Amino acid sequence: MRIEFTSATKRLMYERSGGVCECHRVPGMAACGRPLGPGNTFYEHVIQCALGGDNSPDNGAVLTRTCWKLKTSKQDLPVIAKVKRIRDRHRGIVARGRRIMGWRRFDGTPVRRT
Repeated sequence: MRIEFTSATKRLMYERSGGVCECHRVPGMAACGRPLGPGNTFYEHVIQCALGGDNSPDNGAVLTRTCWKLKTSKQDLPVIAKVKRIRDRHRGIVARGRRIMGWRRFDGTPVRRT
């Protein structure tokens, strides 16, 4: 479940940023130094709520559109999908058509278990 930042939290985060992208606050991203502007400002959780992050300004970063897209596509979506797969597997939920039938070699031929 995603929890949005309040207006007061967004104001604090924007003042902290000084009008510059805070992608350096996100692990694995380098500082870009791009200015923030209308339509180019995104308030993002550093640790997503789905992964246990809170809604405080310390867990937030103000990003430009480019950095926001990069963080979302390369970090957030793959990690959240993996967490969901692990939870489903733990609960015994298997995706339709994904039943384990046995081992296969790299060329796709099945390996018989002995």
